[in-house]
Amino acid sequence: MAHNTIILLGLNARFSHLNLALYYLRNHADDLGYDLTVMQYSINNKVSEIASSILAVRPVAVAISVYIWNSVMVEQLVSYIKENDPGIVIVLGGPEVSYNPESWLSASPGVDYIITGQGEAGFRELVKGGLKSEKKIISVENPRFEQILFPYREADFSGFDNKIIYYESSRGCPYHCSYCLSSRLDQPLEFRDIGRVKDELRFLIKFSPRIIKFVDRTFNVRPDRARSIWRFIVEQFSGRDTTFHCEIFPDQLEEEDYSILSSAPRGLFQFEIGVQSVHDEVLAGIGRKSRWAMIKPKIRRLIEMGNIHIHVDLIAGLPGEDWESLQVSFNEIYVLHADYFQVGFLKVLPGTKMREEADSYEMDYSTHPPYAIIRSRWLASENIGFMQDIAHAVDDLYNTGGFRTTLKELEAFFSSPIDLYKKIIFYAASESGREDSWEHYARLIIGITKEHVPDCSAYILDCLRWDWCITAKLHHYPQTLRSWITDEAKKRGYIFFKKMSEKNMIRYHGFTCAAAELRTAIFFKPATREFSGKYCEGNEMAMVLKGSGRMVFFNT
Repeated sequence: MAHNTIILLGLNARFSHLNLALYYLRNHADDLGYDLTVMQYSINNKVSEIASSILAVRPVAVAISVYIWNSVMVEQLVSYIKENDPGIVIVLGGPEVSYNPESWLSASPGVDYIITGQGEAGFRELVKGGLKSEKKIISVENPRFEQILFPYREADFSGFDNKIIYYESSRGCPYHCSYCLSSRLDQPLEFRDIGRVKDELRFLIKFSPRIIKFVDRTFNVRPDRARSIWRFIVEQFSGRDTTFHCEIFPDQLEEEDYSILSSAPRGLFQFEIGVQSVHDEVLAGIGRKSRWAMIKPKIRRLIEMGNIHIHVDLIAGLPGEDWESLQVSFNEIYVLHADYFQVGFLKVLPGTKMREEADSYEMDYSTHPPYAIIRSRWLASENIGFMQDIAHAVDDLYNTGGFRTTLKELEAFFSSPIDLYKKIIFYAASESGREDSWEHYARLIIGITKEHVPDCSAYILDCLRWDWCITAKLHHYPQTLRSWITDEAKKRGYIFFKKMSEKNMIRYHGFTCAAAELRTAIFFKPATREFSGKYCEGNEMAMVLKGSGRMVFFNT
């Protein structure tokens, strides 16, 4: 019995991710007589399990999207499939194989064809030819983006629970950052018709996805167009549980943008902003048109609005930025106090201008994915390694949100944010092993405080207990934070509210909860007047209900 199934395979970085490219390929070649089946896994799945699932289908071909995060896994999977069924045609595409296809064909003899570039037209040509071509490397000019079919179908969404839905309203990028593949001249900037974008968003929102992520490289490159879409989302989708994610260029923001965005309910939007460096000469050297003095107040204004989740990026290892200037970039971006601060590291990707110029920068980098920088003329390898430790600590302390109050208050006692993180790294290195728990970092902070700002130890301990109360899921303190103060707070708080229980309900100054919720409540009593006045509105105590996260201040 002849089989005509072509598997479009995605190996995603996380379970919540989808591979948008596969759905474009499917819809662009769906009329050619093959059964095009999308199968998706994460890189946490075992290669043998993925291969077994594929072989059980007995497909005629497997087409795989290859990226830096899955390239090693793809090599293993190709070998596994070919060893068990040599007749299956293996087709690769995606950014990781588009700019070095000869190397891939040489290193992976099981690969039959590689499709370079955007891929829809090349894939269609190969399928139309019965999965046979005289050329191993297929490069076909794509139709205009406006002619590319919408990737999704209604039936797809039955398998999209808890997935991020990726959507593309434009392709390409007008900017020419030398480290980015989107800056290539063969990546023209193209836009979908604005009316079509709105219709497609209406379709997507019907399924109430948790996140719709625009994959446009610079969403607001045309400010009027971005405003139209933002205004449409605010007017049409406010009150929904869906968040819309956009990568924006802050230089383009104007007063009208803030007017529209400030009217959005909290959680409707989240923005990613690539600052990369605060030094204009560094940015100019990599072809990035941006001036820190101009964008800093614009980013700060977005953050201070408080209704949009803001993610900012720093890239360590850019040409022209040495250890001292990198620390300045870290400090300047950190003190914006965005919701998420990503400290990333330069990746010297095949196909980029940065790769071509790497030798002139005396740059060493990994020859294997993700091609991360090791050293350069400006940064020694130990600088890179130390910043990696700092990035790890930023992720664990700042980006988790578990120490927001403590970190904010600690900043005032150190010369700069990076000085604080240096102390944290130093203390962490003095401990045996590596531990990333909340309590581990709390112990480090307590030790740092006692040594460097002993007069403020009680205040910082209040901050730590407060952060634990509002972020931890447990209703009791870890041993590191326990004292007679915490024990007394629990006893006094419980008795105070238990006495006012009527018909299994507690009512206190407009606050209402079920009496049973007291069992999972945590009680906070500040040890310092300074903390009480700043965070507790001068009240003696606070109670946090762990089930709902609600808080009430009270005086016994």
